[in-house]
Amino acid sequence: MKAKFSVSRALCAGDCMGIDAISTPMLMLAKFSGMNLPAEVQRFVDSDARIGETLSRRGFKGELREHVTVQLGDKSKQQRVLFIGLGHSARKFDCGTIRDAIKTAIHRAVAHRVARLSIPIFPNRVTRTSLGYEPTAHIIKCVATDLLAAKKGDGTLEIELICIPQAERHVKSGLARERRKHVSVCDEVRKAPCKAGCGHDQATSNRGSVKAASPSGKTATTTEPSKDVEAATQQSASGASK
Repeated sequence: MKAKFSVSRALCAGDCMGIDAISTPMLMLAKFSGMNLPAEVQRFVDSDARIGETLSRRGFKGELREHVTVQLGDKSKQQRVLFIGLGHSARKFDCGTIRDAIKTAIHRAVAHRVARLSIPIFPNRVTRTSLGYEPTAHIIKCVATDLLAAKKGDGTLEIELICIPQAERHVKSGLARERRKHVSVCDEVRKAPCKAGCGHDQATSNRGSVKAASPSGKTATTTEPSKDVEAATQQSASGASK
């Protein structure tokens, strides 16, 4: 099988995030054990009683490699919602965490024979961990490509990465990055020099820049906080999701 990648800037900064507006045959969401769902994800869960009922019935806690698929049907924008456990909240969110989650998501997407798997990358992935948008997208691409290449058949699974508009160029940069030969993706990410959007860089990754927020793509002479990203940072401080 083959992987096809696309980027959507459908998430919005602030309280809304826009998860409920994502139209997809399978939406992936994630949770650490020992932590509540992030506020934006909890609002989405509360919007359809079937989601909360299924998670409760299955006893989903967010344990490592735990997963639950909620079937919502063709009349829902999200036909299926896949919840994946990331393990204990004290576990560092790193390449291995993303790798394990993506492997589970790919296996479930193939098992359900969906054409597209949609994965939101929330702003708190940049503000709370050492991994930003660019390396996260690169890890997802490498893991998904390898895993699908090992599966029989000539089908294609589209993997849609969804982010806020300010993060779009970083996500696309991660997908476009060439993979180093004979080096595991986790070693590659650990050794890669940090650039804007790639890590825990207060001046660029956390706050954004005029260049990142500008639709024209022109380089600005000064770097200053992006209001949308700052708002997302404040509202994301309570949990981890993807």
